[in-house]
Amino acid sequence: MVFNGKTRFSNSSDNSANSYAPVRPGMINNIITAQLTKNKNSDRKKSVSKEAIILIAGAAGVTGFISTDYDFILDPSVTFLANKDNTSLSITCAAIAGAEEDYNYDLSPISNADAITINGNYRIEPILGLICYKKGTTATTGTIDYKIREQSTTATVKGDVNVDSTSISTEGLIGKVSGADFTTAYASANTITCASLPTYHSTLLSDDIVTIIQIDNTGAVIETYSRDDVVMSVTTNVITVSGAVFAATDTFVIYTNINRMTSEETPTIIHNGVKSVTTAGTAVALGASIGIVSVTIVANNLNTGNIYVGGASVTAVNGYPIGANDQVPIPINNLSKVYINSDVDGEGVSFIYLT
Repeated sequence: MVFNGKTRFSNSSDNSANSYAPVRPGMINNIITAQLTKNKNSDRKKSVSKEAIILIAGAAGVTGFISTDYDFILDPSVTFLANKDNTSLSITCAAIAGAEEDYNYDLSPISNADAITINGNYRIEPILGLICYKKGTTATTGTIDYKIREQSTTATVKGDVNVDSTSISTEGLIGKVSGADFTTAYASANTITCASLPTYHSTLLSDDIVTIIQIDNTGAVIETYSRDDVVMSVTTNVITVSGAVFAATDTFVIYTNINRMTSEETPTIIHNGVKSVTTAGTAVALGASIGIVSVTIVANNLNTGNIYVGGASVTAVNGYPIGANDQVPIPINNLSKVYINSDVDGEGVSFIYLT
């Protein structure tokens, strides 16, 4: 009997076979209750993809066990603890390509491996993330896929955070279907199109992406993809997410580590434009979605009524009024967020914005 495993399950410094104590049935309910209570409000569903596994060398019939990188393996719906008949865990390994057998909680992991009846079969202990096996071939490597639910943690963080030795900004540009620094849209089953990025960073790089949240048409979070766990690549502002399964009705929130330009930084380009309100009483966006630092709006000198400046619902009642030749400067990160309305048909404004 040969074993291997991670020291996080060991109760002794020599990591010997006897140090892996069984999880007793009396412990199970307490563990499950505590974990489900901890995670019941968490929306952080996590898919672990192609996690590498290494088995003990040897011929068919050699037994051993390994541990997954994450414990508490769940069912495909990421709702309940996995079991033999309903699990998200799948194994790609020639040596353990058989069937899953029931895990015996009265036995230690080692004894479970020894008790496996057929070469190539295996047993899963989902609470601790253990895979006990009896090899069916001499193969020693493979991969596993499974799902977990991470605990939600609320914290206020500013500055840089170090993730897997890569410094990322918590205040970077954010992409959404609308109302963000740039727009995101479904492109295919594993790709997302990004558009309207700020002129100072108009092309995304693979290293820019930190996290992608996939949301279905009911508003539920389907998956959260992190660049630390999933391979992501970008070509001409189209992001490809390895292993993703997107639907055409999904929307996406993308967090990046691209620093957002603020009014304290020196803009590099001045732009200008004009906008009029064809029908008085109708709010009109100042322009298309484009990342900016600020915009200054001037009411046309031939206007006979007021112009009203505000958001998408701006009216003569709630807007900021400016008369002919009056101006208003607005520090804001996207031109499309600024709207105007008017008292008189056809009257409007001139504006300049900085990027």
